[in-house]
Amino acid sequence: MFGASTKCLYIETLESLLDLKLIEPLDVAAAEGLVIRMKGSFHFYHDRIQEACYALTEKRERDNNHLMFGLCLVNLSIDTGDVDMLFTAVNQINLGGPSAVMDKDKLAIIAKYNLMAGKKATEMLDYTSAYDFFYHGISFLPNNHWTYHYQLSLELFELASQSALATGNSRSIENFFGEVLKHGRCFEDKLNINFIIVSSLSNASKVLEAFEKGRIILSRLGEDILCDPSKETLNRHIQQTQSLISGVSEHELLNYRLMTDTNKLQAMKFLAKMQHITAMAKPTLNPFVTLKMVELTILHGELASCDIVVH
Repeated sequence: MFGASTKCLYIETLESLLDLKLIEPLDVAAAEGLVIRMKGSFHFYHDRIQEACYALTEKRERDNNHLMFGLCLVNLSIDTGDVDMLFTAVNQINLGGPSAVMDKDKLAIIAKYNLMAGKKATEMLDYTSAYDFFYHGISFLPNNHWTYHYQLSLELFELASQSALATGNSRSIENFFGEVLKHGRCFEDKLNINFIIVSSLSNASKVLEAFEKGRIILSRLGEDILCDPSKETLNRHIQQTQSLISGVSEHELLNYRLMTDTNKLQAMKFLAKMQHITAMAKPTLNPFVTLKMVELTILHGELASCDIVVH
């Protein structure tokens, strides 16, 4: 049920919590040469043996067992902070699938488990696994989830889009961001997905589309970018920025306040992306984007190191 191998600890835990005999049959299988007990894990001796054993169980029973084992392990993994167990548990639940869940009130809870596992995988920079968790989390969302589980839905779709972007899965991104643009309740709730859209267009070398989309979003955030500025306009902006900087001492810059305005933080994130885009699509605008970022920093504070991640 756990694939080619699994830790003895997981089997022992399930045996204890479910009051099932699991270790003894595996020891018998080991004596027959079907599995190997090695370094704290059970391993099938050959893939064909694993496939044959798996095929002996009816699909519904397999799905129910996957779900039961996963749910049994997941809370323990959360309590102990065991990330490997969390991944194993949630993968087991996902192998069971939504159809195995008889109590439909548990669907949103299982979606949250996938969200949790996906975030852990993202922290480990394993975007492929993160995508799988977020994707399965979406599949467990109950009917009318945008009404009754709005924040959970928003976060799952956003993070699924982000991990799809990181793995180059452009087709999935379109499906995910379409849902958020359709069901997002306000402009602010769509900002993260709009940033992913701009990034996706840029990655696909659709830099002019990316520029126009980013420019529109920035305008709604109160930060306009001129489409075709003159040299005189550039010089004027440089002088204005120099004037702003001259009013701040070196000591103040070294101990500058942090930016806290949510809209300005979002604007800085889009401007950072627009630096890359204008360098390719509209080089003459690149200095304006940089000057705008300096201006926002002087007026509203500097960014914490974790505030901008540009993909």
